[in-house]
Amino acid sequence: MINFEFTRPTDSDPEGTIKVSIDYDSTIFFNENQFPLHLQHKTLSGEIYWHSELKPGWFSEFSMNTYTTVELIDSMGNKLFEWVWNPFIHGDFAHQFFESWALKNRGSNGVAIGTHNGMTGEWVGPINKGLLKGTLVESSEPQFSDLGKFYKNKPWINLKRELVTSDGSNIIFYEGGAGFTNSTNKDLISNYVEEQYIKKEERSSISMNNLIEEVSKRGKVKWIHIDVEGMDGELVYSIKDELLPNLLLFESLHMNDEYKHNIKIYLESKGYYVKFSGWNTICIKK
Repeated sequence: MINFEFTRPTDSDPEGTIKVSIDYDSTIFFNENQFPLHLQHKTLSGEIYWHSELKPGWFSEFSMNTYTTVELIDSMGNKLFEWVWNPFIHGDFAHQFFESWALKNRGSNGVAIGTHNGMTGEWVGPINKGLLKGTLVESSEPQFSDLGKFYKNKPWINLKRELVTSDGSNIIFYEGGAGFTNSTNKDLISNYVEEQYIKKEERSSISMNNLIEEVSKRGKVKWIHIDVEGMDGELVYSIKDELLPNLLLFESLHMNDEYKHNIKIYLESKGYYVKFSGWNTICIKK
């Protein structure tokens, strides 16, 4: 009657895919008043991220699944099933590794840079559950506002609206669309957002090292998560040796093979074990 399929994450689809379909003969088993069925994908905060109506012979497919809950409800208000994303069952290597590291290093202080609205990222589960403490940094006002609504009353979490660069200089920042590709790199955001919808603003910034030093006032920074749309490598290279964390995870989606190879060699020279996983690179001190 109801077919639920979860396709595990791959390098090209690191969040996996959920497909829900309704058999043509489902009218035999359901009351007519139960249709259409209502499929809801909810974020960690309970917001409906994606929804669709399903009738016999119809299907829905969705691929942004980390830290989501999926519900199927009929038109009479009956909840037919609920599915909850779990990092160890449904996550890729990066999510599983970060969760596992957090369980072994409870209370470790760190920083996540480029958090968007705080609903996705390997750091989300461990921070939300209080396994880790940390500072969440987002540069765009709309996303920072959403971040605050969910995380502001958790005392183990600090929030900072800052633009982070390698040297702390003033820089042009580009924003547009849903905010997932906001960047100091105009070429990158232009791949996803039409020119007329991109706005630019000269912004002050905080240097990567100054940020780490600030965050260190709450305890040594043992983990760093970076997702800054194409500028991740610059931030990694800028970190002073004495400030390098035990765990470093950054997005390498926008790096070419040569860049990824070179940054891997560099980090290995700093004593890290380096592994590529989907859109990310994970580095752990040996």
